[in-house]
Amino acid sequence: MNRSIFADSAEDWFQAQCDNHNHQRWMESIAVGMIASRRSCLSPEQRSQCAEMLCEASLKLADAGFASEILASHLNFIEDISKATVLLHQFCDHCTAEQLRRVLPGLHYTPQQYCDLGQYLSGLRKFDLAETVGDSWEDDHPSSMAGSASSFLPWVYWRQLRYEKALTCFESNYSKYAHSDDLVGQAIVLGFMGRYADSAARYKELETIQPISGDACKPLAMALFGSGDVRGAMERHEGRVLGPAFVEKAPPDLPRWNGDQLQGGLLVLLDPGWSIGDYLMYARYIPLLRRKVARVRIEAPADMHAVLRAAYPEAELVTHIDTGECEAYAWLMSLPVALQLWSTVGETLPWLRPDEERTMHWKRWWAQQDDGATVPRPRIGLCWRGNPNTYHDRFRSIAFEDFVPLLAARSNIDWVNLQLGSNERPGNTMLEALGSRWLDPMPGVTDFMDTAALIATLDCVLTIDSAVAHICGSTGVHMVLLVPIWGEWRWQTGEHSLWYPNATLVRTPADSSFRHTIMGLANEWPEKNDISGSAGGRR
Repeated sequence: MNRSIFADSAEDWFQAQCDNHNHQRWMESIAVGMIASRRSCLSPEQRSQCAEMLCEASLKLADAGFASEILASHLNFIEDISKATVLLHQFCDHCTAEQLRRVLPGLHYTPQQYCDLGQYLSGLRKFDLAETVGDSWEDDHPSSMAGSASSFLPWVYWRQLRYEKALTCFESNYSKYAHSDDLVGQAIVLGFMGRYADSAARYKELETIQPISGDACKPLAMALFGSGDVRGAMERHEGRVLGPAFVEKAPPDLPRWNGDQLQGGLLVLLDPGWSIGDYLMYARYIPLLRRKVARVRIEAPADMHAVLRAAYPEAELVTHIDTGECEAYAWLMSLPVALQLWSTVGETLPWLRPDEERTMHWKRWWAQQDDGATVPRPRIGLCWRGNPNTYHDRFRSIAFEDFVPLLAARSNIDWVNLQLGSNERPGNTMLEALGSRWLDPMPGVTDFMDTAALIATLDCVLTIDSAVAHICGSTGVHMVLLVPIWGEWRWQTGEHSLWYPNATLVRTPADSSFRHTIMGLANEWPEKNDISGSAGGRR
């Protein structure tokens, strides 16, 4: 191998080796590049080119440990910081936090660039790497953390659901620099911790400094909602409609409805970023529109159409925005403010009316499951997992095995799976010894109406905070709701829900676990939740 070639055309030769896409060639290129990079005859530009190609070749080997050694010793020679950043992003696709820590000291990054890198990694949910970026900067530049570089790390802790640590960090930053962003951070984290009154107090303090921005309207509303100020929460929540997502989606040819009498049609739109829980909570306001609106057209996902058609047969349902013959539009979650109605439990619940034919289908299904028991067993539905893509799911969802103490403590129960896509089940031997059964009707469930009809045939549902909980609440079926360890604004505080009087809320303290809560529930189950030895609550 002619290593002197680097003196004439290092870049051409080196790139030719890398373009072969051959592991051995890359290794040879790295070997030659390592020698060339130490040659004093290379100009700064050649040294930068050589370092860039060395880093590229090491990344192609898919060996993060080796790549970290190359990047740690050569990334700082790359003069174009944007190229170095691209290589670093590629490295972060498969490196560990410790490997990244070895590379970071060689970067010629400003505090803002460190902040950008941390936020980039946090956006990819690589929270351990984002934390490493912040910790590395703090270790190497302890006196340079003022400003943006000091602000991203507590947000990483928040995204990791390490709320206590995030709060401490925000408080420390605020005491040093008095940045309003750190006060906002405190308010948001306190809300997620379920400390709603403290969160609202931080927002009140913030308002003495500056107006509450549109971005802060939603977490402020959550704080007010959780602390019991329902009207204040809903009115504050209206600030969200000034955000770009709402402005972009709003029909340009229609005005936003202000609650006045309307002789024509009203188009009700889904809020951008809505969830099934949000939809089921606020759909109760739809029938109340007929007091002021002649016609109602509702934008709804296709799998919600059967549910809405059964509840509100006079409403028009569309899957995409259709403004024809409409005089105004309204966001679904803005209906309480437009109607000036803050509590609708007595007027609208239960609003979700399962289709009779589907309900009869599940009653026939139960008849087929009859094993000759002389006394009907209570039927208790079980749901233990939510959408894994939500940031708080690991504090909401529960491992199936955590329910085993409850299943083992109660006899003569028909436990009914309500978890889609799961083949988990308790041991048949244990249940048979107790005279209980595990039944799985979910293969026959096709949409939310099927789920609602099935739930209507049960005596009770034990569920986490999920769409199943809102279906139970909207149909009036008794449910025991295992509230997440950390706060969720819609469930406020205490054992009862403003939204669903048929719910019993069982909360898990921050210093405990769902498993301990369920073990306690196993001892109290029938007495506390009105589930007796004979089934009588089902319809």
